[in-house]
Amino acid sequence: TPPPAGANSWAVAAYSREGPTAETYAEYESGAAACDGLPFFLSAKAWTADFDAFRGNRTYDGALADWRVARAGTEIVSFAAFDASGAVVATKLPMSWAKTGSKAKQIERLDACESKLEKHRGFGFFVSRSPVLEALALTLPQSLRSVAIVALVVFCCGVCLLGRISAALLLLGVILYVDVVLLGGLYWFGEYCNMITMVVLTLAVGLGVDSSAHVAHAYLHDGSAEAALGRVLSPIAKGGLSTLLAVAPMAFSQSYLIRLFAMMTAMIVALGLFVGVAAVPALLAVADDVSLRRNRRDLANRLADGDYALVGGGFDDEMIG
Repeated sequence: TPPPAGANSWAVAAYSREGPTAETYAEYESGAAACDGLPFFLSAKAWTADFDAFRGNRTYDGALADWRVARAGTEIVSFAAFDASGAVVATKLPMSWAKTGSKAKQIERLDACESKLEKHRGFGFFVSRSPVLEALALTLPQSLRSVAIVALVVFCCGVCLLGRISAALLLLGVILYVDVVLLGGLYWFGEYCNMITMVVLTLAVGLGVDSSAHVAHAYLHDGSAEAALGRVLSPIAKGGLSTLLAVAPMAFSQSYLIRLFAMMTAMIVALGLFVGVAAVPALLAVADDVSLRRNRRDLANRLADGDYALVGGGFDDEMIG
C-alpha cells in the first residue's frame, strides 16, 4: 500500500525491462520484493500483490488476461506493459522511501537498492535515477574545490604583486564574503544550488575581488585609504557599471539559464563594488588610524625614556597625541 497522506517520503520507482512468464513469476516476485529489507524502505505499490489477490487458484496466463480486463482503466494495471499477445513485457514498481535532503544520501540509497536488485538482473531490474541529482552531487564538491583552488591562486598573486601577506588575506576575506552572500541571496530570489549556480560561484572569485584588489594596490602606493579611493573610485565605478549594462539585456531572455546567469553576475558585480568602494576603504581607514595611534604612542614612550635627543627646543605634546 502507498504511504499515508502527508508522510515524509521520497517517491522512487524500479523498473524491469522484461516481464515474468508462468515459469518465472515466483522469481520475478522475489525481485520485486528485493528492496523490502532496506532500512529506509517505507512501502511499495506492486501490481503483483493485486494480481495475486485476484488470481486465486487459477493458472497464471488465464488469470493475467482476466486481471487485465478487470483492472482496465485503473492505475495498478498501468504498472505493467503488455505486448499484442497479452504477455507482460516490462513493469514498474513505485516505492516510497524515507525522505532525506542530502543529495549524497539519496545517491547512496539508490546504489543500495541497485545492489539489492543485482541478483535479479534476468528481468532487467533497475532503479530510476535523476541525471540532475547525479550531476549536482558531482558538481557541488568539484565547484567547492575549484573555488578553493582559484582562491589560493588569488592569494599567491596578491602576495607576489602587492607584496603584503596582509593584503592577500584581505582579498581572501572579500572572496569568502562575496560567495557566502551570493549563496544566501539565491534563497531570497527563490533559486537553489544547481549546476549553473555552482559554475557562477567560481566566476565570483574573479569578478568579486577585482575592485578590492585595485583599492588595496592603490593604498599600498598612496599610503592612505582616502587617497587610494580618490584615485581608483572613478575607474572602478565605470568598470562595474559597464559590466552591469553588458549583462542587463540577458535579464529579459526567455531562457531560464541565461536569466539566472545575468542575475548572479549582477549580484557579484554589485557586491564587488560595495566591498571595493565601501567596506575595504573603511577597513583600511581603521587600519590607518590604529597604526597612527600605535606610532604616536611608541614615539611618546621613546621620548619619555630619553631614547632620542631633542634638537630645537623640545616637542609639542599635541604632535604625539
